[in-house]
Amino acid sequence: MSDLLSRRMLALQLDQDEIARLDPITFGELQWLCVLCEDRDRCEAGLADDFADVAWRAYCPNAAMLTALGELPWFRIAAV
Repeated sequence: MSDLLSRRMLALQLDQDEIARLDPITFGELQWLCVLCEDRDRCEAGLADDFADVAWRAYCPNAAMLTALGELPWFRIAAV
């Protein structure tokens, strides 16, 4: 899996293991789009800044899906 996707999901408090388990097709599409993304350098720079990249939705090909998944409580990382 793309490290950038993993880091973006962590920043959004999304449980990647749960997404992969419950919706493997969507998870595969997220991975594929991340690998093909032309803005990987921009994404990496944004994630390096303590996850403070507020403009990621403007360039990330997974922005709509990640945002939608974030609205579903069963895909969120459980509070400890």
